Amino acid sequence: MGWHFCDPSQRTEMLGTLLHEMIHAFMFLYCCSSSKCHFDAESLGHTWHAAAWQDAAYAIEKACNDADFLGLDVDLDRMWHLTFEMKATGMQPPRNVGRWGFDLHEVYLA
Repeated sequence: MGWHFCDPSQRTEMLGTLLHEMIHAFMFLYCCSSSKCHFDAESLGHTWHAAAWQDAAYAIEKACNDADFLGLDVDLDRMWHLTFEMKATGMQPPRNVGRWGFDLHEVYLA
């Protein structure tokens, strides 16, 4: 299936998936494949969707969704992956989830 056969919402979804995986690739290639990883295990998390990924994904999502920049409704599934990370590790939601645009109560309900 090529870009030209997809409707705009499918293209936006594909873009979200591409950006999601590019964050993983960037963190692995440029941050963690050297002998001095710039992130600790807590920042990366068990599923690689913890603080470091959330920080990058939130910044990219905000830029894409900014009407004065790209104006795209890009969703990187940040909430789903945060709750997935929490379930995989048994961790509680970080108190500072507001920095990712989440409400702590919202995270507990997800």
